[in-house]
Amino acid sequence: MRADDTNADGDRLKTAAEKLRAAADSFGVAASASIYAAFAELTHLIGLLYDWRAAIRTATSDAQRFLAAAQTRAVDWLTTFGSAPDLAQMKGVAETIRDTSSVHDVSTIAKTLAGIPIPVGMYARPKPDGRTLAERMGSERIEMSKKPLDLTVAFVTFTIDGRPLGDIHYVKPGATHDMDIEVRVSRWPEDATHLMLEPVTVEPAGTYELPTFEIKAPKGNAGPFKLSAKGRVVLKVPQQFGARPYEFKYAARFIPAGTEQPVEVAGQRTLSLEGLDIQQDPITGYSPIDEKLMQARNTLRAMPYIPQDELSDLLTIAQSVGNYLGQVVQDDIFTTTTSEKDYQKALRAHLRANAKIGSQLEEHPRAAGGITDLSFKGIRIELKVENDQRITIKDCARYVGQTATYTIGSGKHVGVLCVLDSSPKTVAPFPMQDGIAIYPLQEGNGTPIYILIFLMQGNLATPSSLSR
Repeated sequence: MRADDTNADGDRLKTAAEKLRAAADSFGVAASASIYAAFAELTHLIGLLYDWRAAIRTATSDAQRFLAAAQTRAVDWLTTFGSAPDLAQMKGVAETIRDTSSVHDVSTIAKTLAGIPIPVGMYARPKPDGRTLAERMGSERIEMSKKPLDLTVAFVTFTIDGRPLGDIHYVKPGATHDMDIEVRVSRWPEDATHLMLEPVTVEPAGTYELPTFEIKAPKGNAGPFKLSAKGRVVLKVPQQFGARPYEFKYAARFIPAGTEQPVEVAGQRTLSLEGLDIQQDPITGYSPIDEKLMQARNTLRAMPYIPQDELSDLLTIAQSVGNYLGQVVQDDIFTTTTSEKDYQKALRAHLRANAKIGSQLEEHPRAAGGITDLSFKGIRIELKVENDQRITIKDCARYVGQTATYTIGSGKHVGVLCVLDSSPKTVAPFPMQDGIAIYPLQEGNGTPIYILIFLMQGNLATPSSLSR
């Protein structure tokens, strides 16, 4: 695989990294082991960066989770390997991964890592005491201070109703769900009888029920130990569309109380559980649009620079415009070619009918030397109409620059572009939720700006005219 391949497969690279990590372990405590292990981990991080770049380019929801994982593990790499003199070149790669913010840097980072020479392992030295590579690299400091090794829950992973836990995991409020945990413990103290994993949160106590896991001591003395337990989770109170997910962390300790502590938890340390019930409390009244707006909301929450109040105002607009998008398709509101003036009049009336918007909707305020169409609390809403030819969401990119200019001139980070395609149709409309997208600008070259696009389909062909 070429390091600068724009279509590089992150999964292939991560698989290769795991094979190299296994090879490193076979060298025991020989010098090659640490070099191979360090290189393997950075290779895995490049795989995560490839995943991030691909997700950004395809507008996949939660794309930033790949970058967050890579940067978190880069910090862990620097803690474990950063002080080794013979890994100085790799340290520079890890620092670059930790600090990167642009997908355009991915190929450069990959080529830098690919250009670092690594020696050919000629011999292995068995581990005399079962210590891990990370523990051995820090052994001199530990022996000098006589500090005991931290007990580490190396990986904690969860599943809910048999599905792996997502970055933001949907849990139907008011229902009981199965919640399973898998724990990999690096070592187990002789006197410990159980490992306790308990939820820690600032959420109000009456809004949830989360299990406390109590895992019995495993048989044998040689770690690591792979253990599991089962429990139940309930979110008792539904959330509103603009509310952030419930957040929990799990803390671990051995019992009895006098047993060696502490236990460091790694892996899925934070659980973000979404308790929005779009069936009982719909956002727009159109389920496919609700799901698309939830994805857009989650994506924007993960982006830097967007203040919470600005995102909240954007979601208020999105909720009302999303409802109108559904109406436009369902009722074929615009049955012929339409002027931008008439489109603005209709959308303005719909937005003002929303009690959360009402009189706060402005018409024709000035920004960046121009006149905007509509505005809500400083968030600009630009309107466009296409009467000549059928367009898709990708074609709306031609209008983004104007919307972004108004957004920047208003000191905001987000804007809204509403496009009406009222050209005569001779084919069936595409699914209404496919008319919603986020268009990012200036990523990697300055403060990012995000335009939320709504493409509404009018002047539809009558269903009977499509029969052959």
